[in-house]
Amino acid sequence: MQVHHLKELKDFPHLALVLDNTETLCIWCHNDEHDRLGDCQGGERFTNEERW
Repeated sequence: MQVHHLKELKDFPHLALVLDNTETLCIWCHNDEHDRLGDCQGGERFTNEERW
């Protein structure tokens, strides 16, 4: 499970610790929410923020 911020921290850093701005998502759903999954037809697949 991962914490997802409903209003992104890069735009609303003051809401980082506000619980009403958070929800828990599984890793797959969190990556899908941020369009990190890539194309199912051979596109880049998300591995982590550091792109290892």
